[in-house]
Amino acid sequence: MAGWTQDYTFDDTGLRRRLMAYAANARDLSVPMEKIGIAGMASTDLRFEREVGPDGQAWAALAPSTIRRKEKAGRTAKLQWSGRLRSSFTRQVTANSVSWGTNLPYANAQQNGAQISRHAHTVLDSRISLRRALRTAKRKDGTEVEFEGFLFAREGDKRVVAQSRRVAGAATIVIPARPFAGINEAEKTAYGQMVLDHVLKPGQS
Repeated sequence: MAGWTQDYTFDDTGLRRRLMAYAANARDLSVPMEKIGIAGMASTDLRFEREVGPDGQAWAALAPSTIRRKEKAGRTAKLQWSGRLRSSFTRQVTANSVSWGTNLPYANAQQNGAQISRHAHTVLDSRISLRRALRTAKRKDGTEVEFEGFLFAREGDKRVVAQSRRVAGAATIVIPARPFAGINEAEKTAYGQMVLDHVLKPGQS
């Protein structure tokens, strides 16, 4: 009885073309990296709006003294006295990476928290600096008389003769961490999908 076989040869031409297209897409990821940078900066800005960290936890409460100072200035938002930190973020994109952040020197202390030690020191209160001046006063009979008195002096006035000094005691200023930067798990998944969608997009066959 004669035997029988079935032969099959896989034509990998199409597959090779597709894989080559994927490889070409993967060589330059600047497009998805730009999208990730935009999304990351939007998430960071939203945390300033909601006053939460990447994990959704609310930022630490403000100190009572800070609250009073903000209320006097008509401000209530955390980390947003002038809005400079929130608006200072920029991003840099390469063919395979993206980074976003701020160059403000105090950003790290606000993000991660810090303790600042202050030594006791003498403070010169120039707001009540005084200078000698000749002043004129009228007597009851209408005549004028000159006398030497004191006037408030502007800062830097060379005629200053008296200034208030006070000693500020040593202190440790504690800045609690209020994380605004970071990538949470949901964002990692979304960013990974952006890269995958770019690599697997249809290529020219």
